Amino acid sequence: MKYMRLLPILLILVTILGCQFEKNRSSNTNEHGATNTAMESIDQSSATKAKHLLQKDSRITSVQAVNDSKNLVVAVEVPHMQRFKLDATKKKLNKKMKKQFPDKQLTFSTDKKIYMELEQLSKQIQSQQLTKKSVEKRLKHIIGLSKEQT
Repeated sequence: MKYMRLLPILLILVTILGCQFEKNRSSNTNEHGATNTAMESIDQSSATKAKHLLQKDSRITSVQAVNDSKNLVVAVEVPHMQRFKLDATKKKLNKKMKKQFPDKQLTFSTDKKIYMELEQLSKQIQSQQLTKKSVEKRLKHIIGLSKEQT
């Protein structure tokens, strides 16, 4: 009976210590990321602008975008019920993005695979793990994936 009273206290204590450990671990990764500032920074202003423009749209749940000097690749997720109107939504959003970024070669996708690839690439760019050449190479690969729709 005495052990039953101690069990909730132990669970709370373990949870607090586990959360504290995770907080310390994430702060160490930020310090590690700061040591990579010697690498060249990759300008993602077009991608950021595209994200802000599309996040305002009610037909979209989330947006991922990455750009290099010539290309802008945007992937969006739409709500499940919006998928019935996917072609019309895609055309409208693609037209809107081409108007906003006439100087970039735009690749617009609603494919989940492209979305996940862009999410991964975006995280690596933010942590400064990639060079400009490797970002361009990965973007070409992602553009190729978006064009090989079966």
